[in-house]
Amino acid sequence: MIFGVSNKTLCFGMHGTQASAFILFELLAKHLLFNMIGHNFKHVILRMLLDQTITKKNAKRDSRLPVRFIQKGRVVNLKYHGSGHINALCEADGLLCISAGIAETNQWDYYCQHTLDLKAKNGKKG
Repeated sequence: MIFGVSNKTLCFGMHGTQASAFILFELLAKHLLFNMIGHNFKHVILRMLLDQTITKKNAKRDSRLPVRFIQKGRVVNLKYHGSGHINALCEADGLLCISAGIAETNQWDYYCQHTLDLKAKNGKKG
């Protein structure tokens, strides 16, 4: 991600696919923009139970996977075929964060996640 300023105008350059750019915006740019208008924006980070085991192919870096809330305190991960699969993010309630070095998550373990407010614009969230 690249930040720039031109004549007091901020510019963001986000590389990669649409899904990658979306996640970069959610995790980095959104925070800056909200703070600029005086809102003390903070991501909502929850610790919830994962409903199934997930195995990562590449454990050398952090991963963010789309999840949906299924019950109070529990999430299920959505089918996600990589950074080109942006439509999976449209059904997500949050992003599951799996740290580098973890190749497999265990069912019922607690994991931190960022919540997303994507469904509000479709009138589905209340």
